[in-house]
Amino acid sequence: MHARHKPSRSLWKRTEIMNLTIHPCKRFHLFHIPIHFLGVRHENAGNPDRIENKPMNVWKYLKNLAKGRSGMNLRLNLFPGGVSKALTLSYDDGVHQDRRLVEIMNRHRIRGTFHLNSGFLDHENHITAAEVPELYQGHEVSVHTRTHPFLERIPREGVLTQILQDRSALEELASYPVRGMSYPYGTYNADVLALLPALGIEYSRTVKSHGQFTLPDNWLEWHPTCHHNDMMTLGKSFLELTQVHPAMQLLYVWGHSYEFDRNNNWEEFESFCEMMGGREDLWYATNIEIVDYLHAVRQLRFSASQALVYNPSSLDVWISVSGEPCRIPGGRTVSLG
Repeated sequence: MHARHKPSRSLWKRTEIMNLTIHPCKRFHLFHIPIHFLGVRHENAGNPDRIENKPMNVWKYLKNLAKGRSGMNLRLNLFPGGVSKALTLSYDDGVHQDRRLVEIMNRHRIRGTFHLNSGFLDHENHITAAEVPELYQGHEVSVHTRTHPFLERIPREGVLTQILQDRSALEELASYPVRGMSYPYGTYNADVLALLPALGIEYSRTVKSHGQFTLPDNWLEWHPTCHHNDMMTLGKSFLELTQVHPAMQLLYVWGHSYEFDRNNNWEEFESFCEMMGGREDLWYATNIEIVDYLHAVRQLRFSASQALVYNPSSLDVWISVSGEPCRIPGGRTVSLG
């Protein structure tokens, strides 16, 4: 640790001449930086007013910081396309009513994730294994375990078998790595949570609806916005939502497609999709696409001045620069100055 030096009056004047006004929200104090690092000659306080004439990089940095070059009001608050709102749907069990559900979704350009029990494919009231690739094309196929047990009530070995066998079967049908899941019956415990990363599961949806449009704190306990019984009310609120300080907002709707037959309310799903679909201000995504995109956002690497940003991922990422959307292409470094 460097000893803290008492600032000389002329040093303070030098900062005034350089117009070094630091935004108070940054909690940054010039004199917290060791004097010799600033290029100030401060030898035993014998000549505290002497400052090197040769410009130092740190002075340039601080000047840029003060003038806003490194404080350009950068915000990680946009989804692909530069929008701040996203919609995803999530349906369980792979029942035959998924055929009608998917047709409606496709017609309105709405996308979602379908959590399937591979052990029930080809059974009565379920879809067939052969139709999985075509039926769910453009959507995501995800784990729901092989035979839908209460995971917290079976041995850990059983949890391993249920998830890995389901993954393997679905991957063979879908022809891509299956990395997501929803909990059968919506139940789980800490032991189940601890096993998931080693099984290749990157997120898992619960049935604990919270009625908000926030992103999850824990991908393995991804609580949805609502069951589709509440989709119309919350959908309208979502579209009407305005923000003083924009942040990424997600409407996440879950359910079972057989419920529309049971409740005879397919027209409500039609109305919801008509209201929400085909909009330019929404990103329509699967569950895993949201996970991947948010990971890519967090992988952005900014220079110390924040004037440069490098995107190491393969995905394009959008951020706000002084209130304007800015695309950061995958694998590229972009100057924000």
